[in-house]
Amino acid sequence: MLILFSSSLSAQRSGSNSIKLLDPIGTWDCIVYGAPALGDENYIFSFSNDYSIMASKNIVNEDRVWQNISPWEVNDTEILFSDQRMGRNFRGNLTRFNLGGDWRTSNSVGGWWCTRSDEEVDRKVYNDISSFQGRVIVPLIPEIIITPAYPRQAHREALEGSAVICFEVLPNGEIYNPEFLELSDEIFRASSLDALMSTKFKPWGHLVELERRPACRSYLYRLDYAY
Repeated sequence: MLILFSSSLSAQRSGSNSIKLLDPIGTWDCIVYGAPALGDENYIFSFSNDYSIMASKNIVNEDRVWQNISPWEVNDTEILFSDQRMGRNFRGNLTRFNLGGDWRTSNSVGGWWCTRSDEEVDRKVYNDISSFQGRVIVPLIPEIIITPAYPRQAHREALEGSAVICFEVLPNGEIYNPEFLELSDEIFRASSLDALMSTKFKPWGHLVELERRPACRSYLYRLDYAY
């Protein structure tokens, strides 16, 4: 059964039980990942209380352009919407702290993860899109990249695996608020997190507004076999 999002931010269950839902209304800075040909893509999604969505793909050194995509809906504890330009159907989990979930096309799947943005989108401005001058996006540039150590126990047990962590990058280049979106085995959690938190990006506070930027990093653990 498809339901619209209510201001109570709760999905009613049997009896008196309820689940607190994340309110999606507002602007979100997002990473869309999982398409090998495109790599990680940075999008801004702005969800309105009239169930419309404005979307903008952030392209380095280019002005931002906004477009309307499909209305958003809530089905139980999930938010659903689509972007027909890319043929993607998005599904998000509203029981989490940050907005995100998975996306699907006819032949591929991936994920998306967002953090709240302070940017306000005045939809009246975009009635005349030619009158809007968007801000320029500055790329996230890694200064220090650490490769995770292979866990000894995993090596002894000949275990292979992977992890995907999404996080925010502060204007000083430090990593904040990491969240595991994929983890094949708990044995890889500590080494992945240690490597991520030792990574540092080039500061950008003197270039653009002082706001956090979302990013994701994947770690793949594979054994080298000698034949």
